[in-house]
Amino acid sequence: MESSLAIPLLKSNQGLNAPIRTKVDSLANQVRHFSLKQEASLTPGENKARDAELMQAARKFEGLFIHQMLKAMRSTVPESGLFDSFAMKQYESMLDEEIAQEMAKHKGLGLADNFYRQFKRLAEKADLPADNQK
Repeated sequence: MESSLAIPLLKSNQGLNAPIRTKVDSLANQVRHFSLKQEASLTPGENKARDAELMQAARKFEGLFIHQMLKAMRSTVPESGLFDSFAMKQYESMLDEEIAQEMAKHKGLGLADNFYRQFKRLAEKADLPADNQK
């Protein structure tokens, strides 16, 4: 069942390369899953667990954003020829990804909190009956 959750940021990923597009699609599916899983009769413990999962998805999305930023920053550094090998580029890419994930775990740029609030608001809006939506 497809959710009516519309997240333009997550759905406008046509310009991304295949691995990044896959990660963005995976995160979008996690957010959709939260909105489908949400019910009015959730206990406070279930609400906390759902919110923790949603925050984890927001942190992963922030990590993905930071990784893209680091990748773009690294592409501006002129190549010297000394360390210009496929292996070095792979290592740098993996290093950037790990740095991005660690940054996101430890507050990073602060984007995860904003993503979380936006995802939660959209998930709650998607769960409202059609006649209650504005």
